[in-house]
Amino acid sequence: MFDTLATAAPHIKEGTLRGIAVTSVKRSGVLSNLPTIAEAGVEGYTADAWSGLVAPAGTPPAVIARIQGAANEEMRKRLAAVGSDAVGSSPDQFAVVIRADKVKWAEVGGGDQGVGRQDRIRNLELAHATERWE
Repeated sequence: MFDTLATAAPHIKEGTLRGIAVTSVKRSGVLSNLPTIAEAGVEGYTADAWSGLVAPAGTPPAVIARIQGAANEEMRKRLAAVGSDAVGSSPDQFAVVIRADKVKWAEVGGGDQGVGRQDRIRNLELAHATERWE
């Protein structure tokens, strides 16, 4: 089962759920004893959960900068409170993350190959269970 740290961390800390690995590139500050999925033997796989603020196209850069400045510290506090590691970035850096994940998850969902999302995910889970990812 995959879950976010925000919901899984309290259960892992209480011992009611056993964490195996985190799916990020580096270990979580919240559960630093859990290895990354690569350290656990599944190389080439990452799945990061992220949150962010977006604004409508054409929003003036000064307005975006003001919102970003005001929101960064508050978001860090709120994310830390639920067990998430906050990573700040610029609007341009965040746009790169959004575009990359859109491509990545479209491929998982079948892209233009006509493979249904659930079938594709099931195939990935089976591949994960039986062999290392290349």
